Amino acid sequence: DLESSFVLEAAVEHWVREGRPVTDLAMPGLGLTCFRRGPLLRLQGAVSANFSGNALRAVQELDCLVSMQHLNLDDNPLERLWGLENLPNLSELSLRNTCVKSLRHLSPLANLPRLVSLDLTGCPIMETTPRSEICSAVPSLRTLNGTHVSD
Repeated sequence: DLESSFVLEAAVEHWVREGRPVTDLAMPGLGLTCFRRGPLLRLQGAVSANFSGNALRAVQELDCLVSMQHLNLDDNPLERLWGLENLPNLSELSLRNTCVKSLRHLSPLANLPRLVSLDLTGCPIMETTPRSEICSAVPSLRTLNGTHVSD
């Protein structure tokens, strides 16, 4: 939507004007509903992002943030994770209180070799799917919901 585009573009322009490299994105609770690729392309060096508390339903446009290591998408009505499979450096992903319901929704994470920490606390999948199946679906995991996968 236009408002989300404006918010994101305004933030990017501000960061660019400051002349500093943007490595940490902090955009929680801004009512974002979507992303536009144009502004995100200017943030490819970002290694950490917090988009929690928005109204995001999809994140496919984040696929251009190839340097991303730590991503917080908590408290969004997010169900689809397509696009995240293209983040080869992603090591920590927080999806607390999102709408992830099934292993199918986690499939984009299956081949992320550096993804060692995943938080699905408060997600429907935690009520319907055994922890062991989630860990098998994302084989690189070392911690799930803050607990070591072997515990």
